[in-house]
Amino acid sequence: ITALLFQADKQNDSASALARWTLALLDSAGRRGTLEYYVAQTELADILRSQGRVREAIALDDSSRVGLAALGLDGSLLAAGVNNNLAQVLLERGERARGIAILREVLEQTRRADSTGEAHPVVPFNYASQLVPAGQLDSALYWYSAVGRNAQSGHNLDVEWRALIGVARVSGKVGDTPRARAAFQRVLAIARRQNRPATRDSLYLAASIALATGDTAS
Repeated sequence: ITALLFQADKQNDSASALARWTLALLDSAGRRGTLEYYVAQTELADILRSQGRVREAIALDDSSRVGLAALGLDGSLLAAGVNNNLAQVLLERGERARGIAILREVLEQTRRADSTGEAHPVVPFNYASQLVPAGQLDSALYWYSAVGRNAQSGHNLDVEWRALIGVARVSGKVGDTPRARAAFQRVLAIARRQNRPATRDSLYLAASIALATGDTAS
């Protein structure tokens, strides 16, 4: 906890030193490989990541992934958090294939951890967002649509609005103009309901759909 307070106060050197001391203490007490150890190791990885020491953070996250799996906790929310952090760093470094694969693990982990069998909407949304630049458009469309449906049934207009922007964009890319138009109309309807001003996303979608249909006068 003290290490996290140092980090929050921008004292990252002190935070990392304290986190390393905690790990050394646990190791000397014979508690290496315990849940407590991997929690502390995850905190150190977060601190190192904030310092830009990405390679060290990746190594620690990989170690925590293996260790939590050995403890039978690979389906836990802690493991999902470790995986999510690792995936984001890998994606930032351009290691897209492995990053996307780990994000898929996060998606399944959060679904298993939820009593309803659904993942938190940010997880499949982020997964879909990474699938688009990877060229996996059909899968991206599936997950954007799933997020939109769940958000609509849960009356979460903000999440539905964002998901439908994804549906409209990807539908346009795969040539499904009717679906793109329908999603775009729903985006506009939600925006009007929430008194949202027109956004660059809306203008971009309108232009993209018009180009896809050859309707450049609209």
